[in-house]
Order: sequence, then structure tokens, then C-alpha cells
Amino acid sequence: MTEKYRPTLHMTPNQGWMNDPNGLVHFNEQFHQFYQYYPDDTVWGPMHWGHKVSRDLIHWQELAPALYPDESGMCFSGSAIVDWNNVSGLFEDGRPGLLAFYTSFLQPSVILDNGESIENPIQQQSLAYSQDGNTWTKYKSGAPIIPARGNPDFRDPKVFWHQESEAWVMVVSCGQHIEFYRSRDLLEWRLVSEFGYRQGAHSKGLGSARISLSCR
Repeated sequence: MTEKYRPTLHMTPNQGWMNDPNGLVHFNEQFHQFYQYYPDDTVWGPMHWGHKVSRDLIHWQELAPALYPDESGMCFSGSAIVDWNNVSGLFEDGRPGLLAFYTSFLQPSVILDNGESIENPIQQQSLAYSQDGNTWTKYKSGAPIIPARGNPDFRDPKVFWHQESEAWVMVVSCGQHIEFYRSRDLLEWRLVSEFGYRQGAHSKGLGSARISLSCR
């Protein structure tokens, strides 16, 4: 085992930059913790999902990143669940597996009519899956399960089972309001309600700064 991947008594990676934790789950007799991660520097960069595992929540072993940025975008924050009953149909022999819901972030340049070039942030919700908890595949090569909705702040999907309605629910931050989606199979999602768009006090920003509801 290389020094980088030796068990430690901390949740931080042994090198690079980290921030938001993403999706603590228990699967195959291990706790899996993911986090926003840039392994190549000590400042924010193209976001990966770092990955550590533990059997006792004290001693943690760092694994290779679960998700890497690619042409489908950087891998922003989200959540993870265990698909115990294989309702997604993504796992062999009907066995359970892990699903990671994350925001894929793209920032292409757009040329305006006056010739000015500006960056146009695109945030959409994507899915990755793993049967063993260690080897990950992006669903449809990272294509979104919920496409961008014209809001530059559309991120941090939190997925959970809602027993009363017998459905999976996804909560997504949309700048200054929250949207709720529902699914039966964890693949097809339908917008069902929202909260905060016309309620409460909203920040108008200070200069170029804006305050967004998010995973924080």
C-alpha cells in the first residue's frame, strides 16, 4: 500500500484541496465518505469526488477518486444512496449497489453580438453508479438526468426515500429557491414543487456577490 492510501485518523485527503462532504453511506461493511476534491494543488480547481472508507468511522483509508471531471463537466457536490433493491436496474443479478448524484458543471465561452466573449455557467444533475463501491461508471457517460433549467445556480442534489409517498425525492438548490423532484426508478425525475421563490427575504447581492441556497 502506498503512503498516500494508508489508513489515517482524519477525514482529510493526504494531499490537494477538499471542501464539501458528499454522501456518507454504509455499504459492504464499510462507511463510504465522498467529498469535493482537487488532487493536483492546494487551491480550488477542477472538481473530483474524493473517496475514503472506514469500518469504525475513526480510521479512514483513502481510495482513488470516485468521480473525475471530463467533457461532461466538473463533478460538483451531491449525495449518495444505496440502491438496495436495484430499482434503477443498473446492477447485475438484481444485487444492490451505490448511486452517486452530483452536479455536472460546464463553463463554455459564448460570443455575444458585439464580439465580447463571456463564460456561460451550465449546471445540471448527473448520476454515477458502482456495484462494489470502488469502481464507478457515469450513467450515460455523464449525460444529465435533469438538464439545465436556465439558472446558473442549479446544484447540490440531495436524494432520499420518502416513505409516505413511496417515492424517491431529490432536493436541488436553484439560487434563491429550492426545487423538489420525484422518481420511482431513480433515473427519471419529475419536478413536483418548489420552495422560497416568492417567500421570505432574498439577497439582492453586494456588487457582483450573490448569496445562494446550497448544500451549505
